[in-house]
Amino acid sequence: MFSIQALLFVGLTFGGGESTTASSLPDAGEVILRQLIEDHKELLSRFGYQRYDGQAWTAMGNIRAPEEAVILVHGLDEMGTVWEDMAPALHGEGHQVLRFSYPNDQAITRSAILFRQQLKWLRERGTKKLSLVAHSMGGLICRDALTRSDTYEGPMPEVKHLITLGTPNHGAPLAMFRHVAEWREHILRMGRGEGKGLGPIIDGMGEAAEDLSPDSDYLKELNGRPLPKTPMTIIAGRIDKEEAEGKKKKGSWEVPWVTKTWQKAKLEWKGITKKVGDGVVPLDSTPLKGVEDYRIIKGNHRAIVKNFFKSKELPLGVKIVIEVLGKGSTKE
Repeated sequence: MFSIQALLFVGLTFGGGESTTASSLPDAGEVILRQLIEDHKELLSRFGYQRYDGQAWTAMGNIRAPEEAVILVHGLDEMGTVWEDMAPALHGEGHQVLRFSYPNDQAITRSAILFRQQLKWLRERGTKKLSLVAHSMGGLICRDALTRSDTYEGPMPEVKHLITLGTPNHGAPLAMFRHVAEWREHILRMGRGEGKGLGPIIDGMGEAAEDLSPDSDYLKELNGRPLPKTPMTIIAGRIDKEEAEGKKKKGSWEVPWVTKTWQKAKLEWKGITKKVGDGVVPLDSTPLKGVEDYRIIKGNHRAIVKNFFKSKELPLGVKIVIEVLGKGSTKE
């Protein structure tokens, strides 16, 4: 869990506040920061780890963590609902499932530093091995956390596999239109009674969208690093699944000019959907050189992990994650 003490440490370290070691009384800035923390304890409690018990998510607190787990990491302007199919499916396969929540609008670097520190926090509480499953921007956070130099002290758990779904490894132009998603998130939170005046500010000021822009300095730096030293699987969505060329139904008839016009329109549509990809992330933004396990599936950005209809059919992305991770251990 992202503790109040941790936030105070971050505030004093990065916010320019002075330490109180030389004085018995804190300065005004430190008092105000402590008051803000106290006023927003409930809001801050949504950050960090939560554990799926088969029915609902519960806060981990300081209890002993499972020896092996799957950690789900969400993306930009997401409140965790994207895992409504993934978590039960993985739990049903015997996996201990945790989700990690963070201020999802702040600079990706800050989220990666926080996540790396919290991976070490998890190791201190007993987790020795884990797999990471990340949606959208969450994949960048995981890759960043696994490839940056040491942050804080302590060992991390062994990362057995990193699976990303719909991750814009080379940027996403639509990220600049994130304001709609931002309002959607906070309207939903208010409907759940989670709305607070400082909610949007604590989530960040939109720096993440700038980092997600194609050719951003952040992506150039991240993509200049070596890949994580762990097996990776990349799952990309495409609004229409490309069909094999040259296949015709038996008995089909052709009118030359109709066939030619249709084929031209079909090729143009494929070109458009390749650029659009899953509707948010262009298809050519998803692969990484050196990652061989790269899969393209039919579905939009969220539908590859979450079923929006009343069907019991698992989304294709969830099926692949189950296939890659295999059976889990019920050992706590």
